Amino acid sequence: MRFLTNTDARRWSDRAFWAGKKPWTGFRRQEFSIEKLDAGLKTQIARVLAKNLLSIDNHECLLTLTEWGVWESAECMPLAEKYRLSLGCTDPIIDVPGHCFDPSEQDLLFALLAMVLYFIWGCECVSVAGGWAIRISHDEYLEVITAKRGTSDEVLAELRGLGLKKL
Repeated sequence: MRFLTNTDARRWSDRAFWAGKKPWTGFRRQEFSIEKLDAGLKTQIARVLAKNLLSIDNHECLLTLTEWGVWESAECMPLAEKYRLSLGCTDPIIDVPGHCFDPSEQDLLFALLAMVLYFIWGCECVSVAGGWAIRISHDEYLEVITAKRGTSDEVLAELRGLGLKKL
């Protein structure tokens, strides 16, 4: 895994996914409520997302943390800091919020997505090959966006199969 500053993460996602388009606009999107979900369901969601974000054509994906510290009663910063430290990152999240995963690191992506969901944080995650991305908000919704039809149909079906409610 590589850690990226905000500037480097923006460059990476612009080059790899947005390709000159304005990020998060003009794409097909589906939003799901993730409010008041139990830890077991959050774990399943993280597993579905990690599996699908990294399984397509062996390409990298980028997860950038965008919101933390909003619901301090729900987060465990020592856990997040130790996770990052165990992977070689000594910088605080505010300085280095980007996490670039290669296909062999699906378990690391799963762990970080689970933390984002458990701690009620926000993140953006972009899949290079899949033509789709997700945004998780501290306001407890999950947004799946796609660059073209059919790209994320499987992951949308898996999320609906978990009983997530569309917004």
